[in-house]
Amino acid sequence: QPVLGLGFFQWLAKAGFTSKFLWIGSLAKPDVLLAVLVGALMFLGMAMMPGAAAETSRLILLFAFVAVTVATVAAMPSAIGIYWATSNAFAIVQALVLRSLLGRQRRALA
Repeated sequence: QPVLGLGFFQWLAKAGFTSKFLWIGSLAKPDVLLAVLVGALMFLGMAMMPGAAAETSRLILLFAFVAVTVATVAAMPSAIGIYWATSNAFAIVQALVLRSLLGRQRRALA
């Protein structure tokens, strides 16, 4: 699968897409603002995990992982970044809904 994925990324990069989405001029070209957005969403999603910011070493690892993600997405076609941002946004919404439901359940049991 990694070979197929790399081939797909190369095809997107070389394709002459002129599709525009939001502020992104071409889905085939990288976009730095999108990469930062993906990094912010990833940081938020990971920070919401229990114990994510409990220790300094975990927090440093979290920042390092987000920095590598931003650098990676900044080099990929924007279409991949949009997918990644959307996936992270849905995961955050799901986590917030689950937290809300669990909070209601705990209050009902107390």
